[in-house]
Amino acid sequence: MLAEQIAKHMEYFGFQIERRESKKEGAPSYYVARSEEHGTYRIVQQAPYFVLLTIGIHSNREPSPEMAEFMNELNAKLLVCRAWYEKAEKGVVVLFEAPYMGLYKKDLFSEFFDHVRSDRRAMRTAGDCEKIFSNKE
Repeated sequence: MLAEQIAKHMEYFGFQIERRESKKEGAPSYYVARSEEHGTYRIVQQAPYFVLLTIGIHSNREPSPEMAEFMNELNAKLLVCRAWYEKAEKGVVVLFEAPYMGLYKKDLFSEFFDHVRSDRRAMRTAGDCEKIFSNKE
């Protein structure tokens, strides 16, 4: 299974891996990969040869026109991820999602994951990110 191979790859590079069952009936189980340095990713096998890698970042800020504009500009610069935000109980959760398709190949997945990390860094270094999403008032 592709998701399991990706989880093992990430474990080799220092991520702590946990397999979880979905709370939604009929939804696939998934893996959670945690790293102090690289954050927490969810690895979900959507179909044969199709995995979604997702990371969420919480902000206490409420949605705003500036936030929406920032996300559109960010998406124009990203390599493999798509980013959006969803309203949370308090604030928003910014989600980055990247599809990996095909057979697992170590070198190919390594390059893909480098792009995922680059996309995540792009948000933190882009324009007014700190001002728009910071939890500090």
